[in-house]
Amino acid sequence: MKVFHTIANIFHIWLSRRRNTGIALVKSGVLIILSAFGLPALYFSFKGADGGEVELHTSDSVIGELSFYTFILGAILILSGAYLVFYEKIKGEGAPNNRAKSIDLRSLKSAHAPQLCDSFPILIDQAGLYDSLYMEDFIYDAHGHKEPSCFLPITAKILTEFSTGFLKTTRKKEVLKPLSLGAIAHVPYCFSLGFLISNRSIVHYYCWKRDQHDAKKTKWIDCREKIDLGQDASFNTIINNNLKDIDVKKIGISIEISIKSDEKLFMEHNNLDACCKVAVDNQFIGNMFSDVEQIRVIGQIIDYFNNKLSKRFPNLTELHITISAQASFVMRLGAELNQNHMPEIKIYHFEKGYYPWYLVLNNGADKVGWGQVSNYT
Repeated sequence: MKVFHTIANIFHIWLSRRRNTGIALVKSGVLIILSAFGLPALYFSFKGADGGEVELHTSDSVIGELSFYTFILGAILILSGAYLVFYEKIKGEGAPNNRAKSIDLRSLKSAHAPQLCDSFPILIDQAGLYDSLYMEDFIYDAHGHKEPSCFLPITAKILTEFSTGFLKTTRKKEVLKPLSLGAIAHVPYCFSLGFLISNRSIVHYYCWKRDQHDAKKTKWIDCREKIDLGQDASFNTIINNNLKDIDVKKIGISIEISIKSDEKLFMEHNNLDACCKVAVDNQFIGNMFSDVEQIRVIGQIIDYFNNKLSKRFPNLTELHITISAQASFVMRLGAELNQNHMPEIKIYHFEKGYYPWYLVLNNGADKVGWGQVSNYT
């Protein structure tokens, strides 16, 4: 069943990503035509039924016909691919009116990635770039890092101004203009960006994929073009032994997509009443780039919260979240959790075994708050 699902997903990607499919068809057509020209130069010989040697020379009609039909196939692929490429540029996402606005988020010191619009010039409009979310200078000093109490008020204000300024203007004047999100940032910033944008806009998510063996292969990838690996989420909830379900007000969700985390530690460090562990089986860095897969797993998380956690714990007032996952997943989760019935959300930064600080988000509000964990040492 998973094999069939994967094949169906590959065809879906090919059919929906017309420009890339067109380029692939053109390349394949060129290779096929080159092979057609090489066929006449081939010389075949094999043993006949009577033990004699049968030879097929370049003058044989079989080779000539094979070469001709191979050439025709290559030409058809080239023409089909060229049509898809030009159609995408004139009528599809590459058309001037359909190109996306780029929103680039940076907060990590080692983030040396190009802007999205430079990596995808056909799909993303250079003039629509929003690059006011570059926050490294506020977070790092000459010694490598500033105190959270110094940078958190500034970065929270930057996110708030992004929401009340750029987003509000875009939603009024360019409501159908897609937004392309690319982030190399701490989890709370990625989550907050997605939360502020929410699902009220057309959003395309991108991820910075690092290649550990070849830096030249490190690049931005479009999550719509990655294959669904068929992963699903599993859930396990623990509760403070001294509390009844009706007394639980502060619940944590520890989401393990890329690497493992400790839900008991998260619960203890932040004085939570209960904590739910969400995990997938196949955990490694870069294990969930596919938008299809992300949407499914996030849907499972939201469904579990709505139909299990919120019903079991009816008096929830705070939702505390820690995530180990790709930036695109974190942003998408933030967007989907901006729902009217959600309690106040606190999204945490994890560092060296602790959760030193977090950002605070409330549904329907444009302002981003912040806080520090008092028992952090």
